[in-house]
Amino acid sequence: MKKLVSIMVALGVLGILLAPNLFAQDNAATYYEEKVDELISRCERKATLMDASSESIRYDAQLSVVKSDYYKNHKEELVAEMAERDLPCKRGNVDYFLIKSFDHFVTTHLAKTPDGKVDVAGYSTE
Repeated sequence: MKKLVSIMVALGVLGILLAPNLFAQDNAATYYEEKVDELISRCERKATLMDASSESIRYDAQLSVVKSDYYKNHKEELVAEMAERDLPCKRGNVDYFLIKSFDHFVTTHLAKTPDGKVDVAGYSTE
């Protein structure tokens, strides 16, 4: 009987020690998802400036469409990678990770113009 009680106490203590980590991982994943969604929203707001008179603002709006598509299409992968890396739930850390992941996507998948900008004119959402 003492052995059974000891085992149950040990399992209870182990459960108490592990439970916060499990909840923290769920909370972290939710935090990461929210930050990706916020970034998508910011990109979509910028994308509404496609008809601006300024060429640089139009370019930024077009680039925001590319960013928004990237984050929408890779959201699950990005959240999983942040969770796997145990990225701190701080906006700066998450923003840095997301910006770097988009930069990597740009350098590996998109062409550049002669002046070094991303060729947004050649980008297709299809």
